[in-house]
Amino acid sequence: MKKLIRPLVMVSLLAMVAGQADDLIEAAAKPVKYPFGLSVAGPIEKGSGDAFFYKLRDAVLGNNLTNGNSVPGIDSVRLDPSKIDLALTADVKAYMVGDQGGNGKDREYAVGFNPAGPGVTTGDPKLIFPLAQTNGSSRNSTYPLLPGDYVDLGKFAAGSHLDFFAIADPNPGYSKKNPEDLAKVFSTAGGDLNARMYALTGTAYLLVTFEGKDKAGVDYNDVAIAVNVGADNIRHLMGAPEPSLLLALGSFAGVLLTATGRHRRQG
Repeated sequence: MKKLIRPLVMVSLLAMVAGQADDLIEAAAKPVKYPFGLSVAGPIEKGSGDAFFYKLRDAVLGNNLTNGNSVPGIDSVRLDPSKIDLALTADVKAYMVGDQGGNGKDREYAVGFNPAGPGVTTGDPKLIFPLAQTNGSSRNSTYPLLPGDYVDLGKFAAGSHLDFFAIADPNPGYSKKNPEDLAKVFSTAGGDLNARMYALTGTAYLLVTFEGKDKAGVDYNDVAIAVNVGADNIRHLMGAPEPSLLLALGSFAGVLLTATGRHRRQG
């Protein structure tokens, strides 16, 4: 009987822990009211604990990203953050990476995106992580997220332009009519002024980091997310030809060589 009781207790404890994690994630996405009257893009899903996102977190938070064409320790290429244009249709997901607030060094941030305009005053802005805070090790009411937690942003057609933004000290009272409140919004539409964007080589991910120009200094690692836009879109953003284009060019070259060989034999 004792052998049966112990596994049942462990199952109950695991279920309790899982339930607490779900509650914390839900709390992170459902404050009473959102800044600027925004809504959320979708439910926050628990990540799988993938070491990839923890490696990104350590690299971002441990380095000043003001200069340089890549993230130290990460195979990456810096891009213009104002030009997140999809060459191909993609199912887009955004993943929590890290924030300096989780280290006790910075202010709080909310992170969102806009598929139809810059910032929060035009288009269709929505919040991804209303409280983008993680200490990288465990969940609690202050730090409800872990690296790798994500939101499915939906399917976007080829030609779509995506703008991402961070809101410093997100306050439900923030108004789109108040310039002082809008000054707390840092959008990728501002290019290198507000953010850094990197294509992560050989993956389907973009890394987007924000600079809130606050007490922690200018380092462009105040809060960071990773965005899965598909490997082909990453290659396009890096300026590399698509595999389908390479295949077509290879086929064309083969036909051309065959035709040239025939012409020589006939000559």
